This record gives sequence, structure tokens and C-alpha cells, in this order.
Amino acid sequence: MIAGAAMAAIFQIAAMVSGAQPEETGAPADVCPTPPEDAKARRALAKEWFTRGQNHEKGGDHYTAVNAFSCSLRMVPHPFTAFNMAKAAEQTGDLELSVESYRRYLELAPAADDRAEIEEKIAGFEAKLVKLREHIASRRRDDAAGDGGDPAGATNTVTAGDASRSAAARGPRFRKAAWSALAGGGATMAAGAIVNVLARGKMDDCRSLWADKRAEESDAACDSARTFAYTSYALLSIGAAAAAAGGALFYLGRATTVEIVTATWSPDRGAAVGLAGRF
Repeated sequence: MIAGAAMAAIFQIAAMVSGAQPEETGAPADVCPTPPEDAKARRALAKEWFTRGQNHEKGGDHYTAVNAFSCSLRMVPHPFTAFNMAKAAEQTGDLELSVESYRRYLELAPAADDRAEIEEKIAGFEAKLVKLREHIASRRRDDAAGDGGDPAGATNTVTAGDASRSAAARGPRFRKAAWSALAGGGATMAAGAIVNVLARGKMDDCRSLWADKRAEESDAACDSARTFAYTSYALLSIGAAAAAAGGALFYLGRATTVEIVTATWSPDRGAAVGLAGRF
């Protein structure tokens, strides 16, 4: 039964990695609701989602924090919410969203004491985005020249903001699958350890019965010991594999800063994917 749970966890991991979404009933708790008509209800939701964003920030989950602050801002536009969203987006490497949120902050707080500092930060981020776009344009020209100008060799480029937002949606799913794998793997290894203890006990019975010249009972105990031993080995192996997969998913779901992602295809050179960033 425990082994079955671990295998189910492993299949869930495969579905998560391939991008498949498990079926859910009802609206997920992390999906931003439609803003209600009542102003008091909107303010309550804005406060709730702002608190969620702060908690995610403290936990280092900046991607989910961005989503939470965005929901709070949707309920009630507030300068503090826009500022926190800009900071969280900056941590994910999504400079486009960070600039957009800082500008929203200045719109909502035109007399902000830190306006000069924020405007300087916006200018710095925009300069980085200009360099990024120039790099992308250069890559496009190089690819076009290498393909002889063939449109089939054009480059499809995902910018830093798009890549970060994709990672933001993927991160929580990886972590959820990781916890499932670790829990299933731990339970399965615990069961394997228990079964292994039973196997050792049966092997002790096998030896003592053999020493008492009770060959038939000794053979039965030895057969039982082998069955328990093989079962324990299988459980321990499955549990270790699930735990290792869980650790890998935690690594994949951690925060990354992606600067450039490019995908190219041409009839003569085939497909290629390029990634640049800090991991």
C-alpha cells in the first residue's frame, strides 16, 4: 500500500515536469478571485493578498509573492503594494515588470519622498533592458546571416520578463510535487526498514531451526526471510528514488534569474536552444 503511494507520487512528478496539471476540484486557494462589488470586501481581500505576498517574500518565494501582490493591487490600487511588487519582481529578475510596478508606485504616490531614488533605479533597469534587446537583435542578425536570410532560420526569443513569469508559474508546482515525492519516499523507506527487520528475524528463525535439525520448518523460514528481504530492497529502492526526485524538484523549483532564452530552427542546422542567466 505504501509502495503504491510512492509510485503514485512518482507518476505525479512526471506529470508536473511534463507540464500536465492534476485535476482539482473547486477554485485553487492561490488563484486571485474576481474583485467583488462591495468596496469593504475588496479592501479585505487586498489586505489578505498583501499579507500573503509579505509571507512569501519572507520565505524567499519571490515568484509567488509577485502573484500575491498583483492580486492585492487588482483589488485596491495602493502605492505600498506596487512598491512591494516591484521589489519582488526585481528579485526574480523580471526587470520589465519591476519597472512597470515602480512606475505604478510613483503614479499612486506622486509626492513620494524616494521619487528621485526610484526614478534612478528605473533608469538603470531600462538601460539594462536596452542592452538585452540589442543583444537579442544582434543574435537575430547573426542567425539570419548564417541561414542565408532564410525566414525558416528566424529566431524566436523569450525575454527575461517572459522567462521569469514562466518560472513563477512553474515554481510552486515543482515544490508541491517535491513535497509529495519526499513524503512518499520517506514513508516507503520507513516501510522498507521495517520489512528488513522482519526479514532478519525470519533468517534468525531459519538458522535456529536448522540447528535444531528441523529442516522442513527451517526451509519455510528461510523462504519467508528471502521474500521479506526482497520486498524490503524494493521498498528502499523506490523510496530512495522518490526522495532523490523530490530533491531534484526542489532544485528545479528554486528561484532563478533568467536573462536570455532563445530557440532557433532551420532546415539545415535543426533545432537549438540557448539559455543565459544566473542560477
